[in-house]
Amino acid sequence: MEDEKIVSLFFSRSEEAIRETEKQYGNLLKKMAGNILGSREEAEEVLNDVLLKTWNSIPPEHPTSLFAWVKKLTRTTAISRYRLLTRQKRGGTDFDASLDEIGELADGLPGPEDAFSAGELAQLLNQWIKSLPGEKAALFLERYFDCASISDIARKHGLKESNVKVQLLRLREKLRTYLKEEGYM
Repeated sequence: MEDEKIVSLFFSRSEEAIRETEKQYGNLLKKMAGNILGSREEAEEVLNDVLLKTWNSIPPEHPTSLFAWVKKLTRTTAISRYRLLTRQKRGGTDFDASLDEIGELADGLPGPEDAFSAGELAQLLNQWIKSLPGEKAALFLERYFDCASISDIARKHGLKESNVKVQLLRLREKLRTYLKEEGYM
């Protein structure tokens, strides 16, 4: 079923909207949540939370892309749950690994007292990602937004894991250079 039809089911308050959303995107959303949390059971809980939040948000919200909407909601919900579960101790999830990789860039970033806001940084990141060739942008987003594992990314793109690691390293270096050029670092 198309996103537009599912959204209209939400607006008519039909419970079929939840079933169709789960049928259409449930596996992808569980995979994403599982990459962040490292637990299938926790990923199931996140999916249930996302479906409830979607039900409570539509209406009044009217997403143009239901998939983008639930994907972003899944990511924020899974990260919140991750923080709750790991206040004392970090696990060994793909989310930890991607945070460690991209966290190298944060060492040179200004603190909250500096002139740039989070919105300005987000705008710079969006511009930089849009400037990348399609596959490079996909690799970066899959690793650092979807928190996909190196092996999953390699399999999806028909690459060796070592190739994915090298490409991600080069992309992080390009991002560091770009942020410096833009005066952010």
